[in-house]
Amino acid sequence: MSKEATGQYGERLGSTTYWSRLNHSSALQELLGESPSYHSMLLATGSRANDAIEEIYEDLSAIGSQIRYVPASN
Repeated sequence: MSKEATGQYGERLGSTTYWSRLNHSSALQELLGESPSYHSMLLATGSRANDAIEEIYEDLSAIGSQIRYVPASN
C-alpha cells in the first residue's frame, strides 16, 4: 500500500487545502486570495508593476524638459 505525501500541516501535498494553509501562513495570502494559482498571481503582480512603471514614465516624460533644472543633490 502506498502512503500519501503530506506537508507539515498534515494535508496531502498539492491539494487545495495544502496550498491554502501554506499561503495563509505566508505573505502570499494577500496576493493570492483563496487561489493556489501562482501563475495568476504573478500575472496580476506583473500587470500592477507594469501600470506603475507606465505611470512613472508618463510623469517623467511630461516634466522631462524641467528635470535638468533639478539639482543633482536632490
